[in-house]
Amino acid sequence: MRCIKMLVLAVVAALSSVVLAGAGTALAAGALCSSQTNPCSSRWSVGTTFVFSLKSGTTASFSETGGATLDTCSESTIKEKLTSNPGGSGPPTGENTEINWAACIYPTNTLKLGKFDITNIAGGYNGTLFADEEIKFTIKPSIFGDCEYSAGFGTPLGELREGNPATFVANAVLRRTNGCIAPQTAIWTGEYRQTSPNTTFAVSPS
Repeated sequence: MRCIKMLVLAVVAALSSVVLAGAGTALAAGALCSSQTNPCSSRWSVGTTFVFSLKSGTTASFSETGGATLDTCSESTIKEKLTSNPGGSGPPTGENTEINWAACIYPTNTLKLGKFDITNIAGGYNGTLFADEEIKFTIKPSIFGDCEYSAGFGTPLGELREGNPATFVANAVLRRTNGCIAPQTAIWTGEYRQTSPNTTFAVSPS
């Protein structure tokens, strides 16, 4: 009986740790700023739209986790609208208003734009971008049929590197959500440069 009680207590403690860890992530403070200050002294206004375009001469890629390429696009644009920028009480959040693809090997489209949040990376003014609501893409290789890949809630999408222009380095593991004959996972990679607003973008800790 004593062993059973100890096991139950251990399980409860473990579950409590998981809950607290999740709460800590959800409540992580931060702010999007037009300068490198902590606390932020030049917070971006709610409603601001940030535009990131694929770096000239590079491609966005969807690849198998083993390395084989599923699709590449030489043109891509992401537009993100800021919906909250609290600073001391939680992470900045927003919604994707456009995720466009062009000049791809196969027809590639965005099915669900989803939402995002951003957390500061300790020790500087960069941040990690997370999916705050499902983002879904479709790739249509002729031999597989339409293949849908999703970044679900909480999926790390990549790193926002401060600067003028700032850089978004996409590096997200996506899950296949339909029955096409294709790998279960795909990795989205690409380097995007901020094209609007034409001002410093920084992720402040507070």
